[in-house]
Amino acid sequence: LYRINPSTGANTLVGQAADWNADWSALPPPHQFNAESADFMTIEDCPASTSIMLYVGPGYQLMLGDPSTGREAPLTESMRVAGFYPSPSGQRLVYGSTLLLLEFMPTGQVEAQRVVLPSLPLDGELNWSPDEGHLALKDENGEVWMVDLSGNALPIPNANGLPAWNADGSWVAYCDESSTLYVIGPDVASMAIAKETACQPSWSVAGNWLAYTEIDSAAEEPNRVVLYDAEKDSSQALLEGAALDGWSPDGRLVAVRKDNSPGYGANAYTIIVVDPAGEKQIAVGNFQPSDIGNQGWANLQDVYIYGPYLIAPDLGSVSA
Repeated sequence: LYRINPSTGANTLVGQAADWNADWSALPPPHQFNAESADFMTIEDCPASTSIMLYVGPGYQLMLGDPSTGREAPLTESMRVAGFYPSPSGQRLVYGSTLLLLEFMPTGQVEAQRVVLPSLPLDGELNWSPDEGHLALKDENGEVWMVDLSGNALPIPNANGLPAWNADGSWVAYCDESSTLYVIGPDVASMAIAKETACQPSWSVAGNWLAYTEIDSAAEEPNRVVLYDAEKDSSQALLEGAALDGWSPDGRLVAVRKDNSPGYGANAYTIIVVDPAGEKQIAVGNFQPSDIGNQGWANLQDVYIYGPYLIAPDLGSVSA
């Protein structure tokens, strides 16, 4: 069994005479804890397992337990608020104004580190960067913060909600109260890229491309979908008179919607799929909000399915 770096072609021998049963973990990269800190703790005899659970115990303690072995251990003292918010991997979680980091060690131990957050999140108003290396939260005063795993915090100026993270967590996009859209990235500190938007920006997983709906109330068709290239600091209009629907799972194609499809009902809309790189587009089909079944992208690789429609990769055809 070999591990190959697609960027360089370099390969590393992982195991001799291995069966083909390897799979990539969904866990975030290991975090280096400060074992000298008073906020560091070690839990013995708790190896990683798919049966491990996080739950609130009878004493309002946050517990780590494995029903298959009966082993359980407290992660916190009694909490003032009996609730917590885990990251997608379950190895980062927030309770009260504390961030708790967990690392399952090959030795069967669990290392845990508590990090103080700059403020108390408002009713679960938080989200994670894809690599879970940063957390964004909105506090009870309406202020939005970005926090790294060491507790270093940065307020996001004038943000009216949680930011949208790009695929590697190096860029975020957010809106202020006037619906102006901003981005923050490497060497870019809070730069406005559009003055009036629908405030639902969406990053492609395939690159630093941000799609959003721009609003021009004075125009004959007030909405248009725009694509912003964060690396080049440039924008291009994808379609006039339309609103953003969402990226395909591989981040290559964008679905947009145009309302009031002729002859299909008052609330009908048409989905159009656009390839920004190839500058192609194709009308997929008409939809009603009351339609039964999936009305979005199917989460598949190498096949493009939107709702009941199969879309050719080159946007040359659509079939139901």
